[in-house]
Amino acid sequence: MDNKTRFCHICKETNPLLDYCQRCRSKLYKNNAQQQVWAWLLSAVIFYIPANIYPIMITNMLFQETKSNILQGIMSLWEQQSYFVSMIILLVSVIIPIGKMIVIFLLLIGGQDRRQKYKVFYTVVEKIGRWSMVDVFVVVMLSVIIQIDNIISIIPGVAIVSFALSVVCSMIAIKYLSIRIFNEN
Repeated sequence: MDNKTRFCHICKETNPLLDYCQRCRSKLYKNNAQQQVWAWLLSAVIFYIPANIYPIMITNMLFQETKSNILQGIMSLWEQQSYFVSMIILLVSVIIPIGKMIVIFLLLIGGQDRRQKYKVFYTVVEKIGRWSMVDVFVVVMLSVIIQIDNIISIIPGVAIVSFALSVVCSMIAIKYLSIRIFNEN
């Protein structure tokens, strides 16, 4: 969307610089989509940092507590020869979130011609981006399923909230890109 049009928040119509929508007659406001996408992207990056520093999962096994962040969990699975699971967790917890943030950044800094060139990446990121929540789902399911008195238990760590917030913020940023910048409903 260029600076010569305004986006109707009610009917999603793109209008010339008028005070009211030509379709539904609701009041039009200045398009601040890029600022909103920047804010959501920055929030996603800020939440992603503690998600990788602090423990995402705490395992208590025979009175021994083990705290692990995302990368420690991936390395632990790899050492246990769970190659497939470790690669899946690496993909959905590291590669997809970072790739999604990079694509959003590239779309924001580029002009309209670059946006059209990167639209393929945007579409891929939008479709697979929500799969990053698999990590949150796995930790929560393990914490519910594996509870054997004082022998073994799994507890979600503080990083699970940061990771979930990072994924949600990046999903909202992608949604603002689609609705406001690419004019899709």
